Amino acid sequence: MNLLMLINTAGLDYDDRLRKEVLSLQERGVQVQIVALEYNNRADERIVYGHTSALTIHLRFRNWFPRSRALLVKTIEMYWKFSLQILKHKPQILWVHNLEMFGLMPVLILMRKIGFVKRLIWDQHELPSDSMLASRAYMSLYRMLVNLCDMVVMANEERRDLILKKVRITKPVQ
Repeated sequence: MNLLMLINTAGLDYDDRLRKEVLSLQERGVQVQIVALEYNNRADERIVYGHTSALTIHLRFRNWFPRSRALLVKTIEMYWKFSLQILKHKPQILWVHNLEMFGLMPVLILMRKIGFVKRLIWDQHELPSDSMLASRAYMSLYRMLVNLCDMVVMANEERRDLILKKVRITKPVQ
């Protein structure tokens, strides 16, 4: 069984939660590959966590626009590059980290529906902001996207319980 993880992270070397997840999955015989955008914004291929293949992507628009500017353009570029890597790797399981993948989720759900990806897991390290939790429109869309995934993973019980209370989720939440 092969699994591809997508993540936007400060750095693979510093992401203990990702390291623990990868090592735990590998102990169960899952072949894990990582595609990441690190804060240093460098394209690279390397082995992490002992023997996990990791590819980091580079966003050209990050060099063109200052920090906190043209976020939509940078996000679209990130989604595009992640999508190309999914098509290249053809994973059985796609494990997507963080809420910033929100806009990519409809594409990933479509990939699963047509059979390109067999399972879709959305791992949410953080909670949506209070303003997002208060927005009916956001919560309606969030609920729909979460329920179209095969599984949702939350960082801890407290966050899981809050999301279960706020959102009617019909899929397993870990």
